[in-house]
Amino acid sequence: MTTLETDRLLLRPFQRADAPALHELLSDPAVLGTLMDVDGPLTLADAESMIAGWQAAVKRGESLVFAVARRASETLVGYIDIELHPEHQRGEIAFWIGRPYWWQGYASEAARRLVRYAFAHLELNRVYAYCLTRNHASARVLEKAGLLYEGTHRQAAFKDGLFEDVAFYGVTRAEFEQHNGPLGQSA
Repeated sequence: MTTLETDRLLLRPFQRADAPALHELLSDPAVLGTLMDVDGPLTLADAESMIAGWQAAVKRGESLVFAVARRASETLVGYIDIELHPEHQRGEIAFWIGRPYWWQGYASEAARRLVRYAFAHLELNRVYAYCLTRNHASARVLEKAGLLYEGTHRQAAFKDGLFEDVAFYGVTRAEFEQHNGPLGQSA
């Protein structure tokens, strides 16, 4: 699997050695509270199982899953992936960043890089994502990555015993190129 780079980040495959850092970052209730597909508390064994599951999904060609790490130190700061739907030429991105690394622009930087890669190298026609409507930071990340707000599905997620509204975002290749210029091989 490919490693993607930005000015400050490496988006690289997860390794078993990432399990302790993954466990620490995902043990934070503030991080877990915004994720729709992960519940806690997590054990170290859970983190190891997650990594193995992600590696298997990559091998099956279902998704690309990246550890988001600082380039300078290779410190794990979060996660980003794109679930592939080749029959429709679309991909769904998801991400999270550990709380010690919030408000430093890492999520936006990683999301912008992955969206550009999806259009330039995966030849997708559409990239989309969704987040809980109360998660304003994630909504802003999606907007900075070039996705456009498409609507809200009311009470579409059940999280911590409550139904929550979910905001949907997406962008087509043509829309992305219109706002960001042509996609070249260096993308």
